[in-house]
Amino acid sequence: MADSTLLQKAVRTCEAACDGHLDPRILEIDDSDPIAPLCHAINDMLDMMDAFVREAATSLEFASQGRHFRRVMTRGFKGDYVRAATTINESSAKMGVEAEALAEAERQRAALVEDITAAREIGSGLADATKRIETVSNAIADIAGKTNLLALNASIEAARVGEAGRGFAVVANAVKDLAERSATQNKDIQKNITRMSSAVDQTVATIERVWEVIESQVESTSIT
Repeated sequence: MADSTLLQKAVRTCEAACDGHLDPRILEIDDSDPIAPLCHAINDMLDMMDAFVREAATSLEFASQGRHFRRVMTRGFKGDYVRAATTINESSAKMGVEAEALAEAERQRAALVEDITAAREIGSGLADATKRIETVSNAIADIAGKTNLLALNASIEAARVGEAGRGFAVVANAVKDLAERSATQNKDIQKNITRMSSAVDQTVATIERVWEVIESQVESTSIT
């Protein structure tokens, strides 16, 4: 006849397991008792459950920290335990691959941000340089205009004084020709400056649009 005390121990141990407590065991089992094999089987089952839960919890804890190398050890487990461990290991490995892909994407994004930042600085520098060149070109145009006017006045004055002013007239004409050539070349420079300025503006605008896209992606990533 089964010992009611041993049966009560078995019941309490099973109830504790149902409540999520896997540490209690059936102790002081009398092997002569008819339910002794059942009690030993319950203890063995709890040992297996407790070992699997601890093993799985350790692996999942590592995975939550981004360390996906800690696999659930399947040695000593059988049947559904092995299948569950395999599923956890496969999921952890997949998470590791996805985490690495995300890390690589973040590295590429950071590198892109660095490149775009440098490009913005270069674009800003080009825009400033273009403006300075344009200022210098305008000054050259102004000087050429004034020089041309002075040469014209000198030619008129040389013609007024007659033969005595012939040498001066030659110099004045040469200065006038030089001023006209300078003005013509300066117009070409200003045309090129205009085209370069337009290209720089378009480049800067494109860089700013790319920057806005990157910022929006960073914000959406931070939110998620």
